[in-house]
Amino acid sequence: MTYYTTILHTPIVIDTFDAYNHIVGSSVGSTIKVEMFEAHCLEQTRPYIIGQDVNSGVFPFSGTATFSALKGVCYPEGSMVLNFTMDTDPLKDISTKVVSNHVLSTSVRLEFRACVARLSLS
Repeated sequence: MTYYTTILHTPIVIDTFDAYNHIVGSSVGSTIKVEMFEAHCLEQTRPYIIGQDVNSGVFPFSGTATFSALKGVCYPEGSMVLNFTMDTDPLKDISTKVVSNHVLSTSVRLEFRACVARLSLS
């Protein structure tokens, strides 16, 4: 990553699949939430993520959630691990009438490059 104070230029896309490798339909799950799990930045003592996607999460449309309003702040260089989780709707077992909730999760590591001084000649 090169830009440190703007929304990520390449959105993070999360596709949701079930145990049979079929795309999870929009009615099966709920909003996918994102949180920072860990970060190691060279000088910044309190790295963070902000943006509309952090506040409200993203609802997957046809099994795909696109995080296009997410900003990670970690400078001048370092890494950040983001966790994405989705609670599925309760599943009822017909034979036992037991209701169980499942959580789908994945992680993404963002790498931040060192700042580069740019010389501008007029």
